[in-house]
Amino acid sequence: MSSRHPMDFTMAKEDDTFWGRLVESAVGTHLVNSVTGEDVSLGYWREKQNEVDFVLCNEYSTVAFAVKSGGRTYGRGMDAFLRRYPESKVFSVAARADSGSMAIPLEEFLLGNPLDYLR
Repeated sequence: MSSRHPMDFTMAKEDDTFWGRLVESAVGTHLVNSVTGEDVSLGYWREKQNEVDFVLCNEYSTVAFAVKSGGRTYGRGMDAFLRRYPESKVFSVAARADSGSMAIPLEEFLLGNPLDYLR
């Protein structure tokens, strides 16, 4: 997505919309690579105005991930998802997590195995 784009890294980080797309694409790519060959489904969830960026499911567990490129780490989509699927686990992945935030820092998420969140 970025290899042929005219923005360099610094410019991309300064453009909130473009940076958000890059962060969400990186998380999505990591999830796709992690579930390939596994008995896990990957999708997203949307109901009216509420959405969750990514949802992982296996026969035992459902996990939702909201991807945030800014400081906010939790949104109404996650609340709505939990009301609809109260047995699920939800996590935020944040590129700019504030100290004390409950969000998973982007770098940590990309270095780990997302399937561990299903356990």
